[in-house]
Amino acid sequence: MKILKASLLVIVVMTAFVVISVAQDKGRTNKHPTVKVPPPTPTPTPKATPEPEPSKRNERPGDIAPAATPTPKAQSAGTIYTYTFTRPGFTYSRVTVEHDDKGKGKISFQKSSFDDPIVDPIDLSATTMKNLTEALAGLNYLDSAEEYQYARDYSHMGNVEFTLKNAGRERTTRFNWTENKNAKV
Repeated sequence: MKILKASLLVIVVMTAFVVISVAQDKGRTNKHPTVKVPPPTPTPTPKATPEPEPSKRNERPGDIAPAATPTPKAQSAGTIYTYTFTRPGFTYSRVTVEHDDKGKGKISFQKSSFDDPIVDPIDLSATTMKNLTEALAGLNYLDSAEEYQYARDYSHMGNVEFTLKNAGRERTTRFNWTENKNAKV
């Protein structure tokens, strides 16, 4: 009997809630009347005459013409910096940056699945050239015979080769890890 009374009480309370909510909905009015906007009439749009496509070019604006292979006389006139990173097994197994003392030169990438390297012109910023010049001055690079290779071999991370040619003098160093802060530049 108690269960029946409790069930009846729940039904009465639920019915009261339904009646109250329906009464509240009927008393509401829409304060924002809707204005029916007529559909826009389609207007014909003029079709543009297709312009002929310009011929496709692979050059960059202001592209530098490929320079001829420099002669030994031309190389001795200025400073040539060459940085090469090699790591067999990497997607780009060889990256070489070669530039003059003004930062103008070329960068080449050897992709593992290609026979020929990808070569592009490069122009290093004045800040980069300043940092490089300061680091080489700190190393006394051309007059030094110091080896920069760390005691342990880390060739699995790649090998660096740096060459500096200036006024008929040349020095090349190779390392894969160094603790020398100027050689890290």
